[in-house]
Amino acid sequence: MSRRQERFQWSLRILEGLFLCLLVFSSIASAQFTQYTPAGTFHESRETTELILERNMEEARWKAGRVLLDPWFGVRDIGYVSNVQGTGVSDYTATAGIGVRGWLPVGSDFTLAAHFLPEYVWWKDLTSRNRWNGRYGAGLFGNLGRTGLEFSATRVDDATFFSREFEDRVNTRVDELLAKVEVDLGRSFKLFTSGTLRSINYLPDDEDDQIRLSVVDRDEGIFRLGVGFTLPRGFEIGVGFEGSDVSFDPGPSDRSNSGLSPLILMRYEGSSLSLNADMAFRSLEPEGSGSRFVDYDGTTGHFQVGWETMGRLQLQLFGGRDLVYSFSDLWAYFEDSSIGIGLLGGLNSWASARFFVETGENDYTPFDSTGPNRKDDYLAWGGNVDFDFDWIRVYLQVSRTSYDSNYPGADRDLTIWSSSISFGLGSGLSW
Repeated sequence: MSRRQERFQWSLRILEGLFLCLLVFSSIASAQFTQYTPAGTFHESRETTELILERNMEEARWKAGRVLLDPWFGVRDIGYVSNVQGTGVSDYTATAGIGVRGWLPVGSDFTLAAHFLPEYVWWKDLTSRNRWNGRYGAGLFGNLGRTGLEFSATRVDDATFFSREFEDRVNTRVDELLAKVEVDLGRSFKLFTSGTLRSINYLPDDEDDQIRLSVVDRDEGIFRLGVGFTLPRGFEIGVGFEGSDVSFDPGPSDRSNSGLSPLILMRYEGSSLSLNADMAFRSLEPEGSGSRFVDYDGTTGHFQVGWETMGRLQLQLFGGRDLVYSFSDLWAYFEDSSIGIGLLGGLNSWASARFFVETGENDYTPFDSTGPNRKDDYLAWGGNVDFDFDWIRVYLQVSRTSYDSNYPGADRDLTIWSSSISFGLGSGLSW
């Protein structure tokens, strides 16, 4: 058994301990590091899983006894890619998917949910890159009065951008086990815990790929425990701890690490103002005698503020800092810090548009003190248009990012076009 497997089994035993010993709920258990954040990212207010399930079950199109089903069909990432993965070849591509989501109420307190949403990635000339991806999973969701429960197992195969270090689409596979439990303690207090086991692997398109991104394949165990409370007028705060244990395969690219990080979570939803923020005060150290991970002591997190102005306009302020693993043998990771503003406007009842500007920097940490210094400053801007008709939804987006680096040959400009179309059959979202 490899060290990754051994540590994954160890993390599984810890998760089982959470099930047995901690009957308390969850905030969202996210990845330790976010590998890639698209330019201009601003998340809308986060709904609870319970509300999402209720809405989707109400809108389900098919019913067979107690089973609710909702079909889905869509096409996305339609476009022309220049110089695919540095090969010098450009090509047309699109991703099409068809599938179904289903729900089964179990008694009055629980719901079983599952989704089967395969997608086919198509390239016109680079046929070796054609492949089946998709999202698959099953979960059990419950609300026992003062106690909320969520257990799920999912697999996501997707063509996503790797990181700002290598801003090109690559195929990834993420297998995840998730457990969340929350207990309402009364007087606006709640106790929460969550545990996530995640395996991340990068899937090459063929044997001729020159860029070996699999060096950052890893297993993650992320566990959270804390207390949340609600202040007057709907302001919510959570404080707690996040324990993380990340395992890479042994070798010169081993970045295995672990640590315990205090957390602060904040949320507010008002009539015209919204706020979401999370901060982790991280102290991470190498795990195992062969790990080359460099000690990290710093703060990571994200914030976003939305302000509804006159008419249909919303002013947005967003930013964050993430630690991102490098696939290079020169650097262990880099710190991606950014801040941006956006303006969202409703053109009419069925169309909206958004424009954003964002600036940031990527500060690389070499494996040893004699390694090369690198810092990339970047400026990004772009926008999107969203058309939502009765039976069809069309989404178009473009972004332009310019990098100014002190590392030779790292200056670059990148334009990303993205488009999707869905044909009146469900949202395509997992739950």
